[in-house]
Amino acid sequence: MPLKAASDSMPIPSTPSTPAPAEAAPWMTIAPGEAREDLLKTRLMQAGIPKYLRSKTLKGFYAHTKSLQEILKAANEYVEYFCAHKGEQVDGVALRGPVGCGKTHIAIAILREVIARGFSGLYCNVPEFLKDIRATYDANTGPDESSLIEYTREVDLLILDDLGVENRILDPVRDRGKWLCDRMYLVINGRLEADRPIIMTTNCSLDELEQQFDKRIVSRLYEMTRRKFPPFPDTDYRKAHMK
Repeated sequence: MPLKAASDSMPIPSTPSTPAPAEAAPWMTIAPGEAREDLLKTRLMQAGIPKYLRSKTLKGFYAHTKSLQEILKAANEYVEYFCAHKGEQVDGVALRGPVGCGKTHIAIAILREVIARGFSGLYCNVPEFLKDIRATYDANTGPDESSLIEYTREVDLLILDDLGVENRILDPVRDRGKWLCDRMYLVINGRLEADRPIIMTTNCSLDELEQQFDKRIVSRLYEMTRRKFPPFPDTDYRKAHMK
């Protein structure tokens, strides 16, 4: 559904990686120009996209090989598919590939385009998001755990970036196992129940994800990311882009 006015929608909880939004007027179609760019910048900030990633666009994707051209085409087609269905009853996408192959660029660029067309979205780097949840346990002010998780359910499009990395980053004694799985289950099952799509990026195969997470989580992810997408090549997109 299109983005609502700030007064009509759930406020975005403020965390170190997910800043709280400023008061904003309802989204409206306005002519390209400085005002529109300022509004888009605000929306991208509200979506929790880190500043260094906000410039990632589909037009700026360096599709220098046939396989990357196919990926770019699929990304553009997904935007049209999502918007045509108004974000409802839309299949999500699993972007799998090695480190540096361009997964995050494509995910952010899709989210950016969807936001520019009037929908709400949220970017979650999974390890950082879980750290934000853990930080609420010791905080006297700010959002609580349930507020953070609830907001992931409400937005039209959710990006889960670097799924599967969290077990290698977070403290293995406290976070590996039940705590981590329970939180990810709440996020993913919440999206499933709300019938809202996820775009996930991961370096892991389904088998590797099953080794890290409860099978109920992986099963739901599989069900929610059925949209076909070309495989990412086993090359370093970042290095190629810098040449």
